[in-house]
Amino acid sequence: MSFYSDVARHSMSSETSLHGLHFFSSVAQTTAPLGQVLRRATLVLAVAACASLLVLTHGDVQEVGKLPLITLLGLAGASFTEEPASVGASRADSLSAVVGRTSVGVQISPSSPQTQAKSRGRGSRKATEGEDEGEGEWVEHRSADGRVNTAFRREPWKPGTISLRGQASVDHHIAEVLTVFLNTSLSTEWVSYLDHAEELPTGQENAHIIYQFFDMPLPLSDREFLMRRTVVSDRRKGTVWAHYASVEHASKPRRRSVVRGETCKTLWTFLAKGKDQTVIQVESSLNPKLPVNGWLVQMMQNTYQRASLLAMLDLIKRAKPHPSFVHW
Repeated sequence: MSFYSDVARHSMSSETSLHGLHFFSSVAQTTAPLGQVLRRATLVLAVAACASLLVLTHGDVQEVGKLPLITLLGLAGASFTEEPASVGASRADSLSAVVGRTSVGVQISPSSPQTQAKSRGRGSRKATEGEDEGEGEWVEHRSADGRVNTAFRREPWKPGTISLRGQASVDHHIAEVLTVFLNTSLSTEWVSYLDHAEELPTGQENAHIIYQFFDMPLPLSDREFLMRRTVVSDRRKGTVWAHYASVEHASKPRRRSVVRGETCKTLWTFLAKGKDQTVIQVESSLNPKLPVNGWLVQMMQNTYQRASLLAMLDLIKRAKPHPSFVHW
C-alpha cells in the first residue's frame, strides 16, 4: 500500500473534488444564511479529511506539497479562517477510533486533557490505561500473563524519535531462542505488521543487511527499514548481542512510494540462565517518520512491542536448537 494509493482510495482527483464543492455551494446558495453555513461546513469537512490523511500518513506536509489535494487548504483559508477547538478534538477522537479498530488485539482510546497533565521527570513509572505518555521518561507496562515487561519513552530532545525497551524470560535453551530470532524468514511470524523481510550478505559471518517492509494499518502509509545487524557472542558469559542501525545499500534504494524509517540504535541481548532458561532484553531508539501523538504511543507500546515479544515466545516453543549455540 503506497501513499498515493492511500490518497486514491480516500479522496477524489483535484478536478472532481472541486466540481463536487461547486455543486454543494450552488445548492447552498438557495437561502443566504443556511447557504453560508452549508458552504463552510462542506469545506471544513473536506479539508479536515484531507489534512488528517496527509498528516497521519507522512507527518510532513512538504512531502506531499505537490499533490492536488493540497489546494483544498487554500479554499478553506479563503472561506473559513478559524476552527473551533471542539472540531479538532472530535477529529482526533475519530482517528483514534479508526486505528483502534485496525490494530491487532488492542483497542486504542483517545487521549484526554487529564492524561496529558502529568509529571515530565526522567525516571520510570507505571502507565495508566489509555494514557498519552512517555515524553522524557520511561513508562512501564506488563503483559496480562506476566510474561513480558515493556517500557516506552518519547525523546523530546530529538523530535520524532521514540525509545522502546522490553524484557521477557522463557523456559527454553538459548539455542532454541536464537533459532527464532536469527532466522529472518521467521520474523514475519512474530514482528507485528511486518509483511516482508530479506537478509543481504555483507561478506562477514556475523553481519548482515536486514530489509523490513511493514504493511501498516490504514490510514498510515507503509514503512520500510534497512539496517545492518551485527551479532556478537560470548560463550563464557552465556550472552549474545545483536546490534541494529540504519544504513543505505545500493540494492535497496529509497522509493517515493514508501516511507523509510530510521533505526538510530537497537540492541537485543540474550542471556542464558542455566540449560533451560533464557532472558531476552531489547532496547530500541527509532524514528518511524510519524507524528508522535497519543494513539501512536499506545500502538507502539501495546500492539507492536508487546505483541511482538509475546508472538516470539510462542514461536520459541516449537523451535529446534540453533546449531551454533546448541552446546552452550
